[in-house]
Amino acid sequence: MSTGCRRIELSTSHAIGLAFSTQAGSISFFGVLVLFGLVFVKYRRSRKRNPDSRDRVLLRSNLDLYMINLFVSELLMALGGMLDAKWANESAVYCGGYCDAQGSFQYLGETSVALWTLAVTLHTWQSVVYAQRIPFRWPLCVMVMVVIWGFVFAFNFGAYSVHPKNQDNDSYFTPGPFWCWINPKYGEERLAGEYLWLWVAGFGNLLVYIPLFLLLRGNIVLGNEGFKSHRWYWTPPPLCNAFRTETQSASSSSIPDDVYDEEHIRKEATKMLWYPAAYTIIVLPISIVRWSTFTVHDLGAVKIQNDTVVFHAPMATATLVFHALFRLSGIINVILVLATRPNVLLFGEHHSEDQNDTEHHGISRRRVESIDDGSMRQRYNATSPSERVREYTGFGGPAVINRRDDDSIMTDKR
Repeated sequence: MSTGCRRIELSTSHAIGLAFSTQAGSISFFGVLVLFGLVFVKYRRSRKRNPDSRDRVLLRSNLDLYMINLFVSELLMALGGMLDAKWANESAVYCGGYCDAQGSFQYLGETSVALWTLAVTLHTWQSVVYAQRIPFRWPLCVMVMVVIWGFVFAFNFGAYSVHPKNQDNDSYFTPGPFWCWINPKYGEERLAGEYLWLWVAGFGNLLVYIPLFLLLRGNIVLGNEGFKSHRWYWTPPPLCNAFRTETQSASSSSIPDDVYDEEHIRKEATKMLWYPAAYTIIVLPISIVRWSTFTVHDLGAVKIQNDTVVFHAPMATATLVFHALFRLSGIINVILVLATRPNVLLFGEHHSEDQNDTEHHGISRRRVESIDDGSMRQRYNATSPSERVREYTGFGGPAVINRRDDDSIMTDKR
């Protein structure tokens, strides 16, 4: 139910809840700043070591730029949460310039985080499933940036200008009731502008990362003759067999059996589940609360009875708790990047294309120092059993081996 631009007086418990939300936003904000600081230090050190290098040091793949934009979005979202400090301090929420600023920051941050999360998810799928290096391409990155940032900024400021304050002193951003957000009477703007993208990103994480977990674990083996050629294994085959076709013998394979420990591979594959799990834990509770108030007005955290604001205690508590949890998105994404993507944003080793070519023609018996989520079942095609190729997928690691990729090995052997 819309409270319009009336001043909402908050209780002490509500102010405490907003204080936790402010702290959560601050943790995410400074966590992202620390991450950017580490990236900057690594970049400066890398440039000092190789001042004449023409290789891209920071932007090694599209994923690096997507991640930078994701964390810029997290800063906007966290800043919107930090602005709750004013309402917690005054124990009241009301319309005005500060309210409009918070509403804009929250919309820009939350929607862009969802869209950039979706972009990272799709890039991950392409890198792993197609088992190919995805080089950095400015045109594609610029196009994605223009589409995402163009949409969120155009929608936010366009809707704000279309719905100015009216004669009833009603505004586009109003107390919601604990912070400023899009006026409840503009339900279509709420749905199309943010809620839809939060749910699309959430379902996208589930639909992509769970199959990738099964693929990297070995339960799914992709064939090269369409959908019918794909295979499902309840028990994943031994890792040494995952690098061979059915017609190749163990003695003729260029893949040594002890390259990777089986348990380590399974552990790394399990990291694929961290993304949908984290996003679901963050987004699902607040989405349920928002959807409940969006569809059933009687379930709202606040009601107007006899021109008096009345809070619904259970829903108010749930809203404040899940809102604070939602504000931890930034720090959780920082932890996920450091724990599961060690070759993104200079966190890990990288070899240039020239170095890769040199390894292909002259350097043998090189071991791979690290495995990330896009390179666990790696392809070791070589001109001889002692020669290995190191191909990068955009995650800083070699490509994933799929059954359909074995044709190249058979062709070379013939």
